[in-house]
Amino acid sequence: MAIEKTALYNNFDRLYEWLNTNALGTYFDEIIKDTYTVECKCGGKDFISFSDKLNISDYGIKITKQNGGYLRTYSSSLKETGYAYGWKTGGGLALAFDTNYSGFTVPGFFITKDNLGNTAVIREKNFFTVSSTYYVAAETLKSFSLGKYLEIIPLKSPITSFSPVVVSEAEGSFTPNVFITPYTQYPGEAVLDINGTKYLSNGVFIMKD
Repeated sequence: MAIEKTALYNNFDRLYEWLNTNALGTYFDEIIKDTYTVECKCGGKDFISFSDKLNISDYGIKITKQNGGYLRTYSSSLKETGYAYGWKTGGGLALAFDTNYSGFTVPGFFITKDNLGNTAVIREKNFFTVSSTYYVAAETLKSFSLGKYLEIIPLKSPITSFSPVVVSEAEGSFTPNVFITPYTQYPGEAVLDINGTKYLSNGVFIMKD
């Protein structure tokens, strides 16, 4: 399929419509919207909660783990409803967030499946930015890798190399459609064609079409 990019215009209703169209039934069993949040569920359990207030500490984005604990993050540098773009590929979905200070919006929050069929989130440490040093984290409801980050320093290099992201060492799970590029350029959105296969890249992660 072609890689599809959709402008969300920092509009919470557009985010919900985009997720409902592209994620329901594939990555989430239920997607429920109320005034302030969009709740995405797997197996009847909350997994990801998207808020309309990304720049307030009690809102932001929340990822829930199986035992009921969760990680919530926000950024004061973001526009309140800072959902800029969504991408759909054959291997998953990606989101970019809009800051108050620049129009630099590249995909940094990936939703995909691991090799065991679990919906997984692959993201930069603080969700919202793709910076000069990367801390990669991966979560499913079953496996929550908080604090287990891979640090990558970008180097100017002609080498094209990538490897799957490990989700759970214990289960041996990994992402067959989202990869990390140890030798990378500076961050930016790009569509790569490697031996006839297209990939969505942010300069650090790449997602297969």
